[in-house]
Amino acid sequence: MRFQVSSGRIYLTFGLFILGFIVGRIRLFERMDEFRGRLNRWALLALAGLGLLYVAFLSSACGLGRGLFLFVDEFDDD
Repeated sequence: MRFQVSSGRIYLTFGLFILGFIVGRIRLFERMDEFRGRLNRWALLALAGLGLLYVAFLSSACGLGRGLFLFVDEFDDD
């Protein structure tokens, strides 16, 4: 339990627990045909978001921008 709290994983575990409750409440897997369009749309949006994060990470890691690594001195060219 100490690892869960000290690493912050407790939030991830709790979030997935709540997500499971929601999925069970709306009976997602029993009514998959009703939700297929929305699931595909959300999956596409998630994939686009991951792509944007990947590009932002690469641009900041290569020194093209400060981006995500404002607090790290390793990427400074000083």
